Amino acid sequence: MTAYYPDFYSGAEADYLDVRGKKLRTLQNLLDGRCDYVTVAVDDTLDMAYGTRLCVTELNEHFGRRIPLQVRDYGTDLRGEGFSRLDICVRSEEDSYDIAVNGIVTVYVQ
Repeated sequence: MTAYYPDFYSGAEADYLDVRGKKLRTLQNLLDGRCDYVTVAVDDTLDMAYGTRLCVTELNEHFGRRIPLQVRDYGTDLRGEGFSRLDICVRSEEDSYDIAVNGIVTVYVQ
């Protein structure tokens, strides 16, 4: 799993909106009670439906609570990675360096 974050200074909407043009939901906003799921991106060749719910047990254990994840984004850099890569949306570049959101994890489809 690796982290990515919205880039509001980019001219491309894909850098701060999901594949359906909705705001990216970040892990930090979930932890602050500002949203009810976290946006994750997967390889679009996996054919996972928009909104598919995922669970990463390592995140749940790290934060001491259930972290609801939903597939709502796809990245060109994920194409061909299959199930070996999952990107999780965080609030900022600084948050993207957190070891809790970078590493090998186990992902379950709910």
